[in-house]
Amino acid sequence: MSVPRYVDPQQKTILNMMFIYAAGNSLVALAAIPQLALPARLCTMIGLFMVTVGTGGIKPCVTAFGGDQFKLPEQEHHLAVFFSVLYFILCLGSLIAKTISPILRSEVHCFGDKDCYSLAFGAPGFVVLLSIVVFVSSKNKYVIKKPEGNVVVDFVKCVSLGIKNVLLNRKKYEKCLHWLDSTEVSYDNKFVADVKKTLSILCLFSVLPVFWALLDQMGSRWTLQATKMDGRFGFITVKPDQMQVIAPIFILILIPLMQKIYPKLEKRNILKNPLHRLTLGEMLAGAAFIASGLVELYLRASTSYPQLPQPGFSQFRLFNGHPCSIAVNSDAENITYTIPPLSYYVNRNIKVDGHKNLSLELGGTCAEPAVQAVSLEEHAAISVYYSPDGVARYRDRVDKSKAGFPIVRFLVSGDIDDTTLALYNEKRHEVESYISRGVSELHEAFASTYSLRAGNTTVGRTIELENGGVYTILLRRSKEGYYYLRRHLTACSVCGLWEIRSCAEYMPV
Repeated sequence: MSVPRYVDPQQKTILNMMFIYAAGNSLVALAAIPQLALPARLCTMIGLFMVTVGTGGIKPCVTAFGGDQFKLPEQEHHLAVFFSVLYFILCLGSLIAKTISPILRSEVHCFGDKDCYSLAFGAPGFVVLLSIVVFVSSKNKYVIKKPEGNVVVDFVKCVSLGIKNVLLNRKKYEKCLHWLDSTEVSYDNKFVADVKKTLSILCLFSVLPVFWALLDQMGSRWTLQATKMDGRFGFITVKPDQMQVIAPIFILILIPLMQKIYPKLEKRNILKNPLHRLTLGEMLAGAAFIASGLVELYLRASTSYPQLPQPGFSQFRLFNGHPCSIAVNSDAENITYTIPPLSYYVNRNIKVDGHKNLSLELGGTCAEPAVQAVSLEEHAAISVYYSPDGVARYRDRVDKSKAGFPIVRFLVSGDIDDTTLALYNEKRHEVESYISRGVSELHEAFASTYSLRAGNTTVGRTIELENGGVYTILLRRSKEGYYYLRRHLTACSVCGLWEIRSCAEYMPV
C-alpha cells in the first residue's frame, strides 16, 4: 500500500510507523518458525527493535493528530473527553491483547511445538495492517493543519539565547526577574512564558524514565517471577504472561472510580491537587515493589527456585530401580545411605575441580554387592539409574522450564517390555509421549492429569504434572502385574495471588 501524496507529515509518520510496527511483528513471528531456520535470536532482536520504533513513533503522533481535530477554545471540553476516551481505549486494547496473546501462544500448537509464538506475534501484526486500512479510509474526514515552524528547535534556540545573554551580558540583563526574560526581544512573550513552564517541570520529567523502567518490569521480571508460582485460582488458571493483564484491568476500574472519589476528597482538603496524588501513588508503587521483593525472597527460600549446580561443585543423584532397598557407601565423600525401592539419594555439594571419579559401594537383598565408579563434572548435575539391568549414567537437568511447562523424565526397568506404553493426557485425550525402557530424554508436557496406557489398557492412573514441576518417574512391574511408579518433583507451590496483590498496590499510581 503506497502512502498518498496529499497526506500531511503527521499522517505520513503514523502510516510509516504502522508499517514498521507490523513488519517487526511479522519478523518475530517468522523467526519462531523452526522450519525456516532463521537466526532466531538476531531476527527477534531486530523485530522487537522495529516494534519499539513503531510504538514510539505512533503514540505521540496519534495524540497530536487527534488534538488537531478540535478547535480551541470552543471545543476544549471535547478535547478533554477525547484524551480520556483515547486512554481508556488504549487500556482496553492492552487488556484484550494481554489476555488473548498468551492463550494463542499456549493453547494453539503449530510447527511441531507445544506453543505457537508465530501466531502470538503474527496476530497483532495482522491487526495493525487492518488498522492501516481503517486509518487511510477516513483520510478525507481529517482536519489537516499545516505545521508552523519547529517548536523543539525554537525551544533550544530560546534557551541557548538566554544562557548566552546571562553569561556574556550579565550587567545588561541583571535587572531581569528571570534569566529567560532577556530573550523577550527575540521571541514572543507567550512563547517565553511557555518555555519557562516547560523548564520548571523538567525535574518531574527527569524521573519518568525510572518510573517507566519500573512499570515495564510487569512485562519482564514480574512475568518471570510468575513462572515460578502456581497460577491456579480455583477453576481458573492464569498463565505467567497473563499477569500483565492485571494492570489494564485496574486502570479501567480506577479511572471512573477516581473521578468520583477525588472530588469528595477535595471537599475534605485531602489530595487536593495532582502533586499530592502523585506522591501517594509513588508511595504505593514503592510498597508494591517491597511486596514483590518479599515474595521473591520467599520463592527462593521455598522449593519454587531449584538449587542449581555451582562452580567448584557437582550435584549427584542415585535412583534405585530395584524392588528392594539399596545401601550406598563412599568413604571418600562420607556417604552412608539406604535408598528405599523406587526412591533416590541426592548430594548437591560434592567438591569437584573439572572432573572427578566417585567410587560407590552398592548392595542390597535383591542386588549383588558391587563397586561402581561414577564420573562427576564441575558445575553440572550427574544422575545414575541403578536397576537390575545395570547402571546408567546421564547428565541431568534440575532447572525449570522457562515457559512454565512441567518437565518429565522416565526411568523404566527392563521388566517392562511393552512397546505401546504411553503417557496419556486425560484432559486433552491424546498421547503425550511414548515410553521405552531405560533412561528417557527430558520431555516438556502440558500441566494436566495423565495416565499410563499400554495400547487401550490403562495400567497407571492419576499422574498429576503441575506447572513448573521437574519430574523423574520410575517405572517397574508390581507383583499384581501392573506398573508401579514413584515421582520426584519440585513444582510451583506459591500462589500467584501474592504477585497480583503487588500489582494491586502498584496500580493506583
